[in-house]
Amino acid sequence: MDSRVRGNDEKGGGDDGEARGLLRMTRCWGMMGESGDGIALPQEASESIMGERHLGGFALNPTEVAHRVVDIASDLQAEDIVLLDIRGQAIFADYFVIMTAGTGRQARALRDDMVKRLKLAGVILNNREGGRGDSGWVLLDFGDVIVHIFGAEQREYYRLEELWSKAPQVVRIQ
Repeated sequence: MDSRVRGNDEKGGGDDGEARGLLRMTRCWGMMGESGDGIALPQEASESIMGERHLGGFALNPTEVAHRVVDIASDLQAEDIVLLDIRGQAIFADYFVIMTAGTGRQARALRDDMVKRLKLAGVILNNREGGRGDSGWVLLDFGDVIVHIFGAEQREYYRLEELWSKAPQVVRIQ
């Protein structure tokens, strides 16, 4: 184990298990390079599934996350993708990304792929609602970006774009 993260065992105290956990965590989140002294992602984690290099080991900013979500949704052929800038309307998030999935299976694929690709880019899913059974609405909370994956009927019923009509549309892909 790297001596720079070793516990106080050599000095007669401390928990070496805690130090090993810290080492795993820093390697997982890209805080240590191969030499253990820099801030960089390991090679296998430095490229996302989308083929882009994630530089410096830092998470994407909210605008980049929102656009990445739109790209993923488009890749997986979600319908009527809308990116709303809600910064002037709400304090709990910066962006809503709203989309329609043609089937429950597509909704699950969108959910799973977004979580997987964003995790590789250093973006953590804070919470998920729906997506169990055929609820018709999956909400993914990535902090400053909230993703809504609707079935067609639920999207028409809830009409989030109308509720947030004062928020500027950044992107719309139909």
